[in-house]
Amino acid sequence: MMKTGLTATLMAGLIMSGIAFWAMTAMPQTGEIPIHWNHKGVADGFATPAEAKRFVWMIPGMSIITSLIFALALKIDPRKTNIQKSARAYMVTWIGTLILMVGVTGLVSYSMVNGVGLSTEFMGNIVPSLIVGAMSILFIILGNYLPKTKSNWFFGIRTPWTLSSEEAWAKTHRVAGRLFLIMGILGLLSAIFLPSVWQLSILVGGILIAALFSVIYSYLAWRNASDRQTTPEYME
Repeated sequence: MMKTGLTATLMAGLIMSGIAFWAMTAMPQTGEIPIHWNHKGVADGFATPAEAKRFVWMIPGMSIITSLIFALALKIDPRKTNIQKSARAYMVTWIGTLILMVGVTGLVSYSMVNGVGLSTEFMGNIVPSLIVGAMSILFIILGNYLPKTKSNWFFGIRTPWTLSSEEAWAKTHRVAGRLFLIMGILGLLSAIFLPSVWQLSILVGGILIAALFSVIYSYLAWRNASDRQTTPEYME
C-alpha cells in the first residue's frame, strides 16, 4: 500500500513540478501578478514576480507534506494493521487528495500566468465551480468507503468513543458515510446549478454539520455498544 501511495505521490509531484516550472517561465517578469481573486472574480491580491514564483510552489509543497503524513501513519499508528484492512478507503483518500491538488495547481498556475486578462466569469464562476465540484466528488467517494474502514488513530471519525468500541466505530462510519455522500451530492449539484458565492458555503457547511453529527452519534453508539470500554485497550 505504501509503495502505491508513494508512486502516486511521485507522479503527482512530477506533474505539479512541471506545471510550476511552466508557470515560472510563462508568467510576466515585471509588474504585479494576481494571486487571489474575490467571489466576483476580480483580482484583489497581488505579488511581485519573485513572490509569485515562490507562491506557485506552495500547493506542490503541501502535497508532499500530506503524502509524508499518510506514509508515516502506516508506520506509527498503534492500529496500523487496521489501516491495512482499510486499504481501499485509505488509498482513495490519499490518491484522491493528490489528484485534487494537481488540479488546483493547474488552475492557480494558469490564472497567475494569464493575470488580469482573465474574465471575471472565468475566475468568479468557472474556477470555483471546478474546485467545489472536484471536492464534492472526493467526498462522494469517501462516503462510499467510510463504512468499510476499521478503527485506527489516523483515518476516519476518531473520537474517544469510536476508539473504545469496534461496534461504535462501525455504526458511526455507516452513518458518516451516508452523510458525507449526501453532502457531496449537494455540493456537486450546487457547483452545477448555483452561483459560486453559495457553492463553497454549502459544501463546507454541509461537511461540518455531517462531521459534528457523526461525533455526537459516536457517543450515542458507544453508550449502547456491547463491547464498549471505559479504558481503551491501547491505554491498559
